[in-house]
Amino acid sequence: MSKAITMASKITWDLSLSIQMQNMNGSLLQICVLVKNVLFILEKITVFLQVHIIKKTLYQILLKRLFDVITKSWVVNDKEGNQTINITYLNTEMEVILPTYKRGILSRRIDMVLNFH
Repeated sequence: MSKAITMASKITWDLSLSIQMQNMNGSLLQICVLVKNVLFILEKITVFLQVHIIKKTLYQILLKRLFDVITKSWVVNDKEGNQTINITYLNTEMEVILPTYKRGILSRRIDMVLNFH
């Protein structure tokens, strides 16, 4: 998660839980911080996630492989170039469909879809 989104969401973190991440080319990235048990509400799905905060990112939130431990997700592309992420929460079988946005464009709908506590 980007530091900017973390701060805007008023999520606090413990600097003692910081680590360095390694880039694909082997170089070390900036230090990031782990925040435990961040509540994400994805429309009707509620999950607690362990979040790494990174100072400079090309994304606001990046859901990776561990997200799929508790969910099943897949990306759907249509012929107009739109893209959605379909998510099923494995504990309850609840499903949601979330839109994606081009870099630099963020719908106001994100406030309703994704709430951080």
